[in-house]
Amino acid sequence: MPSIRSLEKRLVLNATAELTALGELLVQGDAGFDTIESSLTTGGELQFTDSVTGVIPITIGHDVFGNPIRVDSIGVDAITSGRVRVDLGGGNDSLHLRLPDGLNATVRGGLGNDTVDVEVLSPSTIGNEVEVSGEMISVSGNAKTSFELLPELGTSVVNITELTTQDVGHVDLGEAPITVHDRVQLLGLQDDLVLESSLTTPVLEVTGQGAVRQLSTSTLVVDDLDVTADAGVTLNQSSNEISTVRILTSDSDVRLVSQSDLIVEQINAGDARVEVLANSINDSADDNLADLIADELLLEANDGIGNVRELELQSVTQLDVDAGDGNVDLVSLAVDEPVVARIEFGSGDFRLEQFGGLDLTLESVIVDQGSIWVRNDGDVIIKDVVAGDGYVDVHAEGDLILVDDDSIEDGPDRKLDPEIVALGTDGRVRLASDQRIVASDNVQIQAASIEAGAVTLSAPVIELGQQFEINTGDGVGIARQFTPRPELDPEDLVPPNPDLPPRPAAPPVAPEPGELTEAFYQHDSIRTNILSQFDVNDAEGILSVNVGTEGENGLTLLIDWGAESDRFQRVENLPGSFQTASVSHVYMEDDILNSTLNGRGSATDPLNVLFAVEHHESIVLLGESISQPNTKGILVSMDVPGSVISSTDNPLTLTSSGPILESGAAFFVIPRVNVPLAFLPIRDVIPEPVDPVTPVAMTTTTTLTSVTFETSEASSSPASIRDEYFQLRALSPDPDAADLIEPIRLPERTLEGDSLNRLFSQLPDGEYEIQYVIDEADERTILQVELRDGRPIQTGDDLEAGTLRLTPLDLDDSDLDDSNSDQLPSEERDRDE
Repeated sequence: MPSIRSLEKRLVLNATAELTALGELLVQGDAGFDTIESSLTTGGELQFTDSVTGVIPITIGHDVFGNPIRVDSIGVDAITSGRVRVDLGGGNDSLHLRLPDGLNATVRGGLGNDTVDVEVLSPSTIGNEVEVSGEMISVSGNAKTSFELLPELGTSVVNITELTTQDVGHVDLGEAPITVHDRVQLLGLQDDLVLESSLTTPVLEVTGQGAVRQLSTSTLVVDDLDVTADAGVTLNQSSNEISTVRILTSDSDVRLVSQSDLIVEQINAGDARVEVLANSINDSADDNLADLIADELLLEANDGIGNVRELELQSVTQLDVDAGDGNVDLVSLAVDEPVVARIEFGSGDFRLEQFGGLDLTLESVIVDQGSIWVRNDGDVIIKDVVAGDGYVDVHAEGDLILVDDDSIEDGPDRKLDPEIVALGTDGRVRLASDQRIVASDNVQIQAASIEAGAVTLSAPVIELGQQFEINTGDGVGIARQFTPRPELDPEDLVPPNPDLPPRPAAPPVAPEPGELTEAFYQHDSIRTNILSQFDVNDAEGILSVNVGTEGENGLTLLIDWGAESDRFQRVENLPGSFQTASVSHVYMEDDILNSTLNGRGSATDPLNVLFAVEHHESIVLLGESISQPNTKGILVSMDVPGSVISSTDNPLTLTSSGPILESGAAFFVIPRVNVPLAFLPIRDVIPEPVDPVTPVAMTTTTTLTSVTFETSEASSSPASIRDEYFQLRALSPDPDAADLIEPIRLPERTLEGDSLNRLFSQLPDGEYEIQYVIDEADERTILQVELRDGRPIQTGDDLEAGTLRLTPLDLDDSDLDDSNSDQLPSEERDRDE
C-alpha cells in the first residue's frame, strides 16, 4: 500500500508530482535548479526524489474536504495512461528518469540548461516510448524502446548541447531543425535512423542494425561522421556538408553526398556499392586504414580526389570516378576480384595504384584537362583512356593488354576511334609491362607530342594485332608495321660486278593484296649509282631505298657512308607508303684513296655503306621480341637484338668512332680508268718486298785413304753464279707514267701450282706485269694481267673466245741462258717447248 501523506502547512517543494485525471503522472519543477531522480521501490512502485527535499509526494486525488491525497510512491498500474510527463520548468535542471517496462515518458525542459537522463529498466516485454527535449539528453533502452527528440515548448527548432542514445530500438529526431553543439551519439539502434529535417552537429556517431537515411527535406551538417549500419547508409542530399568520415561501415550500399571537402578515414561496404560525392574527396593523414572498401565504387568530386594522401581502395571490382577539375590519387588494394574502372572528370590528374596481384581494367578513363597515371601489380586491360591535356602512363607488373571493343568506328584511316589518347603540349603515352604488351586487332594510340619517346611501349615481349597504329603530332610520326623486319640475303652482302651497270632505282610500288611486305624498308629496293665525279677529285654517290609501309610517316634513315668525312648521316621525316628515299653523299679524294671503313679491303674495292631505318623519334618500342601479322595475316614472331623494336639498328653494336648499322648494306663501285685520272683511287699494293736470296751451289770433294773412300759435301758461292728472280710491277693506268710503286721481288716458286692464283687473290684491282730478272741489267716480261676482285679479267684487246685470261709473250730461247733454264717455272718451260 502506498503511504499517504497529509498536507503540511507552509511546506514549499522544488518539484511536485500528481496523477492527473487523464491517468498521467505529471512531475513539475519550479523556476529554480531542480535535481529530480526516479527509482523503483522494493515493491516495484515508482518513486521520485528531489536532491533538496528528498521524496517528492505524489498527489493521487483529493479527500471529501478537497484536500490533496499524497503518496510517496505509485504503482505502474495506477498510471492508467501509461505515461509519465515531466516539465522541468526554469533553471538548470537535472532529471534521471528510470522507467519500468510498459511505461512511456515525455520530458520537456524549460528555460535554462537542462540535463535529462532516461533509463529504461529491463527486462522489457511491452516497450517504452520516450520523448525528450532538453540541452543534455541521454537515453538508454532496449530493442522495444522508441525515442523521439522534441523541441522546447513554443519553439520550432531544437538547440541542444548533446544527444546520446544507447541500445534504443528506434530513434526519431523529429521534423524540427536540430543544432547540437557537442555531439550526437545514437548507439545500438535496432531500427532505421531517418533524418527528416536538418541536423547540424560537430560529431554524429550512429551504430545499429538498421539503416541510416535521409528524407528529401533534411540536411546534414557534420564535422565528424562515424556510422555502423547493417542495412545501408544513404546520406545523399545535395545540401549536406560532411567534413570527415571517421569509420563508416555497412553490410549494404553506402551513398554519401557532401557539398564541402570530405576527408575519409574509412568507408567499408564489404561486397556492396559505395558512392561518395563531394567537392573533394581526400584521405586522412593520420590513419593506416584502407580508405574505401567495396565491390563497386563511385567517386565524384568537383575539386579532386585524394589530394591529401592517396585514397586506398580494397576489394573494388568496379571503379567509377569523376573528379571535376581536380586530381585523382588512388591506391587500389583489390583482394577479391579484378577491378573495372570507369572514370571521367574535367581538369586534373588521375592516379591509380593497385596491389594484390589482380587485374585492373581501364574500361573508360577520360580526363578532359590532365594526365593519367596507373600502376598495378597484376594485369592491366586498357579499353579507352584519354588524357585531354597531359600524359598517359600505365605500368603493369603482369600483362598490359590493349583492346578495341568496337573496330567499326576506326574509319578507313584508323583515326576515328583510338584506344589511348594523350593530347596537349604534354601529350605523351608510356606503356610498360614486366611481362607482355598485347594489342588486339584495330588498336590505335595517339599522342600530340613529337618529342623523343612521346609514345614509348616497353616490355620483354610485344605482340601487336592487325590494323595497329601509333600516331604522334597529328600525323608527323605514324608507325604501323614492325614485322617482318628486313633481313639481308647473303648475295646482298657481295659487292656488285664493276663491269655491269648498277641496278636502277626501284620505283615505289604498293604491294598487291596479300603480298608479303617488309617493315621499315624493302631490302630488294636498295640501289646505288656508279660514283660520278664531283668538283675535281671528289665523287658523288646516291643511295636509294623504299622505306615504310602504307600509311606510315616520319621515318628516319641512318647512314654510315664508310668515309671519314661526314661519315654518319641522319635523314628524318621521310614518308612511308612505299615512297623511295634517295640520299646523296660526296666522297672526298682521301676517302676514296684511303678509307678502309666497314670492312673495305682495297682502294679499288667498292665503298661499303651501312644503314638502318627507324620510326619517328617520337615512337619508341622496346622489347626482346616482337610478334605481328604480316599483310597475309600470318603471325610473324622475331627476336630483336638490342631490344629496340622501332628501329632496325642494334644499339649495342658500337665502335669507338660510332654505331655499327648492320641491318642494311649497299656498295659504291670505284669507276674504271675511263674517268679522269685525278679521280682514280690509288693505294699501296699489298705484297711486301722479299729480301734477295744468295744463290748457293753444292760441290763434291773426294779424299783417298789407305783403306776406304770417304765422300763429303760442302757449300760454296762462286762469283760466277748469277742473281735470277721474278718481280712484280704495278702498272699505272697512264702508259706514259711511272709504275704506281717500285717493283716487288717475288718469292721462289711463285709461278708454280696455285701460287699464282693465291698471289692474284691478294692484290688490289689493277694492271700488273711479272718479269724475269737476270742480274740488274736484264729484265724480261713473261706475264701481263689485269685483276678485278682478285681474278684476271678479259679486256677488249684479249682473245674473243676461250677462257684464257693471261697474255702470253713470245720469248726467244736464245735470250735465256741454257744453264738457267731449269730454274724457270714449269709453266714457262712447257710453253717455250
